[in-house]
Amino acid sequence: MSRSETGTISAARQAYDRREWNSAYELLTAADAKEALGAEDLERKSWAARWCGKYPEELAAVERAEKLYRQAGDRRGAARMAIQLAYRMYAHRKEAVAAGCSARAAELLANEGECPEQALLSFLSSMAMMNMGDADSARRLATEARDIAVRIGDRDLEALSKLSLGHVCLSSGDIERGIALHDEASAAAMSGALGPFASGYIYCSVIVACRNRADWKRAAEWTDQATRWCDQESLQYYPGLCRVHLAEVLRFGGAYDEAERSAAQARDLLMAATPFFVGWAHREMAEIALRRGNLTAARDNCQRALEFGTEPQPAFARLRLAEGDAEGALRSIE
Repeated sequence: MSRSETGTISAARQAYDRREWNSAYELLTAADAKEALGAEDLERKSWAARWCGKYPEELAAVERAEKLYRQAGDRRGAARMAIQLAYRMYAHRKEAVAAGCSARAAELLANEGECPEQALLSFLSSMAMMNMGDADSARRLATEARDIAVRIGDRDLEALSKLSLGHVCLSSGDIERGIALHDEASAAAMSGALGPFASGYIYCSVIVACRNRADWKRAAEWTDQATRWCDQESLQYYPGLCRVHLAEVLRFGGAYDEAERSAAQARDLLMAATPFFVGWAHREMAEIALRRGNLTAARDNCQRALEFGTEPQPAFARLRLAEGDAEGALRSIE
């Protein structure tokens, strides 16, 4: 490796440590074009690509990094990349591929003992179980992730596991405990001590929990905090989800023009980054259209939400009611 190439990689690593994602990505890409990067720098490139919105490049870097980690006998490194791929595949609604990546990670970690990768796999598995409605499995996996995180001193994973346990409590009716756990996770994110993945995941997930129980005051407060955090970190990924939540808050305040713009921006960002959540944006656009009396737009967006696997309720029931079909509205809610 030439001196100039060494200098480029050194500058890229420094930019990465400063969370200057665009600079880090461009420098790592330039170095990679001259001489193939090693596994650790490919891992850096994958995260930099994600945070500046270059999603195909992220996946390519992760796949290359996993292969190199495997060749070097670094099972934890390879597992970390497999987990990252699983997360991204799930976000792109490729559940079978995601399950295969998770199984590969579990196999790699089978004899590695307690480590951050094992805690991360347990945490993400717990959130998947929550999405499937299996609260008991979610609690078990989140508890496992938290216990490992505490023992190995991983603050990111400790906060993330508290987040998951908070969701379990909320789903089981223990609202006070659930909110307390989410406040603990959010406080860790606000402290600046967590990495961007943990912080962003916590912000978005707490906002979802607030809106699910119609706590719009807290949802508005956390949406504002998350938006400012995204701006400070120069992230392109999380604003997609944050803009959906912002649109909801704006709609409840009657600012329909701003809400519609935010939801449309969210749809476009999520289509590129996380198609799994595109239906959320369309559901919100349906709600806005209903409040404006545009039944055609509301119907179209309900249909689009369904196409992306998102239940467009209660917008769809209100649409049926607005169309004069009270029985159909009742049936759809039931």
